[in-house]
Amino acid sequence: MRPTRDDDAIGPVTRALTVLEALNRRPCTSLQVLNNETGLPKATLVRLLNALRAAGYAEQISSSLGYRVTARVAELAAGFRFRDRVVDAAMLPMQRFTRQHRWPLYLATLEGGTIQVRYSTIADSPLSTEPAAFNRSFPILPSAMGRVYLAFCPDVERSMILRALATSRRAENRPARDRKRLLVALRDIRQQGYAITPPNRSRYLGLAVPVMRDDDVLACLSLRFLRRALSLPEAVDRYLGDLRRTALGIGQAIDAPPPLTRTAAVRDGAAGRPRTASTAGAATPSNAVPAASSRVDRDSRW
Repeated sequence: MRPTRDDDAIGPVTRALTVLEALNRRPCTSLQVLNNETGLPKATLVRLLNALRAAGYAEQISSSLGYRVTARVAELAAGFRFRDRVVDAAMLPMQRFTRQHRWPLYLATLEGGTIQVRYSTIADSPLSTEPAAFNRSFPILPSAMGRVYLAFCPDVERSMILRALATSRRAENRPARDRKRLLVALRDIRQQGYAITPPNRSRYLGLAVPVMRDDDVLACLSLRFLRRALSLPEAVDRYLGDLRRTALGIGQAIDAPPPLTRTAAVRDGAAGRPRTASTAGAATPSNAVPAASSRVDRDSRW
């Protein structure tokens, strides 16, 4: 079968990653060992190794000892390790909230075009009837966590996500095609400081706030409760203050800054671009709880 254009583009990347994985298994690796492990011709290996050396991910020790990875390889996992630190910082504050208020909390991050649950206190909640939610994914636009993420993330990232969602054929992403109307809704969410699950989506409601560090949304924190057990005004009145304080505590507990660039690759065929912090919108500093604001966001895209 003749390779497609995608195959032509992906092949060199896949081979380079295969070589990088092989190099990472031992302190140094000879060309012969790489040939045995990867099955790639030596001439191809030399080209790939030269490319990795030029990019700073590998170096040649000697003709006999071969090659080894450099410290720069650790940067490839920086985003993953950082998200793990967010979860580590969130566990105890979330458990304290659930012990006090009994309802479960969800912590989620943006993962490839969906909101993915990284941790929840369902197991600690006597009121939850939902199954375990670890790694459960929610669409961005119909979920409270997705909407609060879009409302508070940097302008460049928001624009990239909305462009990608607007090209999607999935029904849940259709609101992204009416960009003006959606941005008005996101502006309202940002001004009030929280998002709620759209009406009639499920028997559960979510009350979500962002976990912030400077201009970046590290994660989203959501209180989940049964519609029939609690009205939205009651939930806001009883729990929003503590929910915000919990999110603030999580953000302050992160002792390492986020990577300078983080790529959000959005599904449905859209490729993400490096994420950069924007100073155009109304920033939420790490020492302030996102809340209702009388300040008008000056970003023309709102």
